[in-house]
Amino acid sequence: MPRANLQSFLLRTPEKTNSDAASLARISGSGTEQAMCVVMFESDDELETFRRDVAELVTILNNDSASLRAKGFDVDGAIAELEGKLADLEKARAEEEEALDNYLHICADVADTRTTCFRVLCAVMDPFSQENPFHPLSHEWHEWRPILVQQVPKME
Repeated sequence: MPRANLQSFLLRTPEKTNSDAASLARISGSGTEQAMCVVMFESDDELETFRRDVAELVTILNNDSASLRAKGFDVDGAIAELEGKLADLEKARAEEEEALDNYLHICADVADTRTTCFRVLCAVMDPFSQENPFHPLSHEWHEWRPILVQQVPKME
């Protein structure tokens, strides 16, 4: 059986924590699928619908402003609050998109690093195991190499 330290190094997954960032990093499907599951809005269409709803509500408030003001309602304050909330939401959406983009770039960097590590490991261990076929590390390498090959992206 392969040693636990080699196994834990090569097949290590992030530890479980309660943070959202760690939840994104956990591997239960592809990293991209994980990241895309937690977006605030499923599409830009939903955000656009929300913008239209706010615009419609502002129009209603403006059209009925005289009667609402007569009843003591702060129309200007309500409109300012709605527009402020919409601006906050749009800012949060832009930050979310930037964070998601950064996350996807980091996922790609991690994949590249793992691939490079595997290739370096192959460059060292393949010749070593050929020269020392009875060495315990050679046996371990022959057990792990096929498993690791399946985890590394194919070269084009």
